[in-house]
Amino acid sequence: MKKWIFTFVFILFILTAAVPQNIPNRGFEHWETCQLFEQPRSWLTSDILGALNGDTALSVRKTDDAYSGSYALYLENRVYDQEKIPGFAFCEGRVSGDYPDLKYLGGFPYTGQPDSLSGYFKYNIETGDTARILVIFRKDGNTISENWFTLTGEQQSYKRVAFPLSAVTEVPDTALVGFSAGTPWDPVTGSYLYVDHLQFDEETQTIPNGDFEDWDMLTYNDPVGWESGNWVSALTQSDGMCFRTEDAHSGNYAMKLKTVYLDFAEMNIGIAAAGNLGMEDISGGFPYNDTPWAISGYYKYMPVGVDSAQIVVFCSHWNDQSDSRDQTIRVFNLPPVPEYTYFHEPLNLGDLVVDTVNIICLSGQAFGGGGSNAPGSTLYLDDLWLESKCSYTDTTSLFAVHDTTICLNDILVLDAGSGYSAYLWSDSSMAQTLPVSDSGTYWVTVVDTGGCTLTDSMVVHVDACTHVEQVRNNVAGIRIYPNPFEESFVLEIPKEGSGLLEISVTNILGQQVMKRKVDIRTADRLQMDMSNHPKGLYFVRIHSDQGNKVFKIIKQ
Repeated sequence: MKKWIFTFVFILFILTAAVPQNIPNRGFEHWETCQLFEQPRSWLTSDILGALNGDTALSVRKTDDAYSGSYALYLENRVYDQEKIPGFAFCEGRVSGDYPDLKYLGGFPYTGQPDSLSGYFKYNIETGDTARILVIFRKDGNTISENWFTLTGEQQSYKRVAFPLSAVTEVPDTALVGFSAGTPWDPVTGSYLYVDHLQFDEETQTIPNGDFEDWDMLTYNDPVGWESGNWVSALTQSDGMCFRTEDAHSGNYAMKLKTVYLDFAEMNIGIAAAGNLGMEDISGGFPYNDTPWAISGYYKYMPVGVDSAQIVVFCSHWNDQSDSRDQTIRVFNLPPVPEYTYFHEPLNLGDLVVDTVNIICLSGQAFGGGGSNAPGSTLYLDDLWLESKCSYTDTTSLFAVHDTTICLNDILVLDAGSGYSAYLWSDSSMAQTLPVSDSGTYWVTVVDTGGCTLTDSMVVHVDACTHVEQVRNNVAGIRIYPNPFEESFVLEIPKEGSGLLEISVTNILGQQVMKRKVDIRTADRLQMDMSNHPKGLYFVRIHSDQGNKVFKIIKQ
C-alpha cells in the first residue's frame, strides 16, 4: 500500500522556502528582465562579438557628438578574446563566416535606384588600417550591385562625403548598408569612425534609422536563478528560445525551450542552465552540500523530426590536492510526450562528495548527438527537484491501517500526521487531513524539513451497513447519551434477556480504542471514559449472540 519516493515536485506551492539547497526557482514561477547594452534601432553591431566573449566593453556606442540631432554612431576597433575585431554596424543585416569567405546577409526592403550614398563622417584611422563602407543591392536573393568604399587618415570635424554607387540596372527589393572602422580581416586597434545623417541621394525611401536618433536597450527574459540562450537571441535579433509559459504543470508558470535557427551564433537548441552559460563552456551552478540521489520533474516534449530533449546534471567539488574542480556529468534523454509526464532519473553517484550542482535543460540532443535538432522542437519543464538520500525505510507508514470500511453516508477523516513541511493528497489538496465518504484508494505525499518525501495510501470501502439494522430484543433498547459528548458518554442497557454484550469503540481509521464485556443481567448504565482520546468521530459496536448494533458518536 505504501511506497517511498524521494520527490514529488507538485509540492512546489509551499516548499520553496521550506526545503534547503535545492534547484533555484525549480517551479519557474519567477522571471526577470536582463539588460545587455544599447544598440541603434534596425542595426546589428560588433558589440555582439564582445558580448559573446564575455567582454562588456563596447566597440559601437551612442554618442551625443553628432552632426545633427541628438546622437550619432561611434565605432572603434577592439580586441576580444585576443582577437582583433573591427567596430562594425549593418543596417538590418549581418556578416557570417571567416575571412576570406565572409558572407553579408540580410538587409532592409528597398526598391530605389540611387546614384550615391552620403553621410557626415569624422574619423581617425590608424596607419596600416582602412575604414570600409559597403552597399549591396539584391533582387530575389541575388546580388545585382556591390559597392565598397574606403576612408583613411584623419578627419577631426564632421565632413559630408558622397560615395558614388554603380548603376543598378534592375529594380532591387533589398539593400544592405554597413560600416567598419577598420580593415575587416586585419583591423588596427585604436581606429575609430563617427557616422551621422546617412541617406541615399533620392529621398523617396530612407535608410532605417539613418540619422541614429533611435536606440534600444537589448533585453531578454530569463527565469530567476537560471541563464538561457535568450541573450544570444537578443544579440542576434533572432527568435527567442526560452519562454515563460502559463501552460504549467502546477503554479502559474513553467519554462518552455524551443529549438530555433541562429545563423550568426551557430547554435539553435533551446537551452537553460542553473549556472553560467557561455558560447564554449558551461560553468558554475548552485551550492549543494550533499550527495544528490536523483533528479525528477514534469515535462512534455514535441519534437520536429526524430529527437529527444535532454536533462544534463553536472556535479562537482573542489579538489584541494589537484587545486582544481572535479566534475561528474549525467545525461538523460527525455522522449516525446504530448502531456505533462513525471520523470525520475537516478544519478548513481555513490558516495561522491558534491559541493556544486548545475542543471542543463535542452530542447534537443546536444550531448551525444543523433537527434534532428530541427527548429520548432519544443520542451516544457516544471517542478524540477534534486533529491537526496533519505534515512527512512520501507516500513515507515503514515497510516496505522491501510484498509478500512465505513458505512454509507459516513465521513472518514484521513490524517497524515503533524510536523511535516508540506502535504499533497490524491485530490490535490494540501491540508494535513482529508475527509472522504466514497470507496477508493487515497494517497498522500508528505515532505519533511530535510526535503525527503513519503507517500502512503489507504483503501476505503463503503458498506450499506444493513446488518446493523438486524437488531434483536436484547440490544434494541440500548441507547447512548450525551451525543456529542466532551469527556465521556453513558451506555444505557435495558435488563432484558441474558448473556454477554461485547462493546468496542473504534476511531475513524478503524483502530480499536476501547473494549468491554458486560453481563446483560447485571449491567444498567456504563460510564465510558474517553478523556484520553482526541476529538472526532467514533463508532460504538455492540455485539451479542442474538444481534448487533452500531452507534456513531462525536467527541467535541
